[in-house]
Amino acid sequence: MPDGKSLVITGGIGTGKSAVSGFLGNLGWSIVDADGIGHSVLTIPEVITRVALEWPEAVAGGLVDRGRLGDLVFVDPAELALLEAITHPRIQSQVDTWLEASVGPTAVEVSVPRAIRASWGPVVVIDVPEPIRIERTVARGMDRSAVMARLAAQPERQQWLQLADFVISNSSSLADLEEAVTRLSKHILDQ
Repeated sequence: MPDGKSLVITGGIGTGKSAVSGFLGNLGWSIVDADGIGHSVLTIPEVITRVALEWPEAVAGGLVDRGRLGDLVFVDPAELALLEAITHPRIQSQVDTWLEASVGPTAVEVSVPRAIRASWGPVVVIDVPEPIRIERTVARGMDRSAVMARLAAQPERQQWLQLADFVISNSSSLADLEEAVTRLSKHILDQ
């Protein structure tokens, strides 16, 4: 990145990655949402064609039904790996393009650790005990069985922590989370 620092925000479902990104945004960081890029990748005709070949029931009217696709791939690690092989190179390329054009500090919010590139900067893992993650995600409107399938498809807590250059606990209040993010931002920018 030519003009600033970058870092990666990651963690499992329900950990508060979006809240951390929001706080960093308030501190002047640009935010690159790799999940959002992933959603746009699923609108590329070549990707739609490939998804239609692999999971025809997830494509209707020429569009990928992301909910249906998720239901199919998050229950089978091999299917998830196949989808990631189709989408991750495109997501990584677009994130790289964003970072190359960025001015000032930039945070890349990533939900899938296998998509992270070392060149994106230090990895900040948002850590929350699983029962709280389940409760938060169900409260946002996701069906409990869908939450459990997503959790089963994601790395376990110890695997997330092994990725971390920094860990932020999000088991308390939003005020505590904001304070932790502010300290981290200052630390990164002062390096």
